[in-house]
Amino acid sequence: MKTAAGNQTGGRRSRAREATSSTSAKPISICATAIEKRMDAHAANVTMNAARSSSGRPTRMDSESSMTLAVSCRVVDIYLLRHAIAEEGPPAKDADRSITGEGRRKLRAVLETAFHNAAVSPALIVTSPYRRAVQTAEMAAEIFEYQGDILRTKTLLPGASPADVWEEIRLHKDVDSMLLCGHDPLFTALTGYLLGCASLQVDFKKATLIRVFVDRFAPEPRGVLKWMLTAKLCREGR
Repeated sequence: MKTAAGNQTGGRRSRAREATSSTSAKPISICATAIEKRMDAHAANVTMNAARSSSGRPTRMDSESSMTLAVSCRVVDIYLLRHAIAEEGPPAKDADRSITGEGRRKLRAVLETAFHNAAVSPALIVTSPYRRAVQTAEMAAEIFEYQGDILRTKTLLPGASPADVWEEIRLHKDVDSMLLCGHDPLFTALTGYLLGCASLQVDFKKATLIRVFVDRFAPEPRGVLKWMLTAKLCREGR
């Protein structure tokens, strides 16, 4: 038999349980509301970004993505031109040897073929400082109607490193095409290096012009050989 005191005690316990249940439910409601607000804010942000993109004004994310894509997918044509036939001379005077009349004729045939049939038009010409290479670069500038300065660098000397040449190329990655004038054995090794195959053997004759296509400027290149033009082919094709 329940007493009035027992009923009062039971009532208090019942009210306490109700209060506890009500109190414990509040955090769940608050958390749910906070999550909903965050989701709404995120949705609003996404909508605003989409609206900006559709209006032609890039968002920060769009700008960063475009910049990354442009850097990683930069398209550049690299032309390697070995100097023309040069006069004989003692090793001590190797840097001073000039190209011969025959060398000029063969070189001109190659350059004119490349200009008229392949539309070669470099945005930059870089050469070895040796006289025969500089003279070759000057003829190329004339025939390719190049209007800029011809840069000279020791990284294109005969005994230079292909890796050093690649670093030189990376310094000028803002241009879409460049012509390098230099020597062998460097250019044979450089061709393989640019193609990602250092053991590749190339018969790089004097006045030969090679086009290599690269689409990124990673620490090590992975180019594609597009074509190779020799003086003999140009003479036979006339």
